[in-house]
Amino acid sequence: MKRRYARLLGVAAALLVAAACGDGGPSGPGNLEASVDGGSLALGAAVIQVTGQGITGFGGAGGTRVFSNQTGPTTHRVVVVGQTPGRLNFTIAVEDRGAGLPTLAVVEAVDGANADVQDVASLKASVSR
Repeated sequence: MKRRYARLLGVAAALLVAAACGDGGPSGPGNLEASVDGGSLALGAAVIQVTGQGITGFGGAGGTRVFSNQTGPTTHRVVVVGQTPGRLNFTIAVEDRGAGLPTLAVVEAVDGANADVQDVASLKASVSR
């Protein structure tokens, strides 16, 4: 009896350790939060390439409008336009929030006066759960 109890206790401990090794993030369908930040530069709009599995759509957040087109099996081009110049926030709808995060690359951007941003590499694009 003690042996059986010890074995059950060992299995339970292994399950707890395995569960703790996950990222602890939520899973299932939902939205990820994404943004493009120009630092001291107030952005008016940006074109972003979004790459990742299970992406089902995009939405505006914080006063932005979003337009998108799927360009490949896992690649999308997204245009985010701000109502007022500043940080551009948007959402990414995904099949599983617990899966790997998509990658973002700014392709083009304009500032609040509609002038081209010459150094798009200086813009910070980020995504989070």
